[in-house]
Amino acid sequence: MQILVVEDDPKVTLALRRDLASGGHSVVVCKCTDPISMRARDSGCEVILFEMAGLDPAQLDRVREVSKAMPVVCLLGTNNAVDRIAALNAGADDCLSR
Repeated sequence: MQILVVEDDPKVTLALRRDLASGGHSVVVCKCTDPISMRARDSGCEVILFEMAGLDPAQLDRVREVSKAMPVVCLLGTNNAVDRIAALNAGADDCLSR
């Protein structure tokens, strides 16, 4: 499976790439400020892992935008129910906490 990882932290990106690749997945990385939907489409990704350290309206808008095209799983920095609900309401298909 081709997975687009949206993450700015190089250490987290490296760990995600390593773990997903060990499971047989192909990983494409993009920064939070990159054009996510275009990158996902051009690379043929099937799902997006969107890292959300904090929920700001701009990030929720980006989840809202890309969730129309393909499944989105948000990686949350906390296990806060309010954050989970906000991400799911924005269109995420699922949320995982670190």
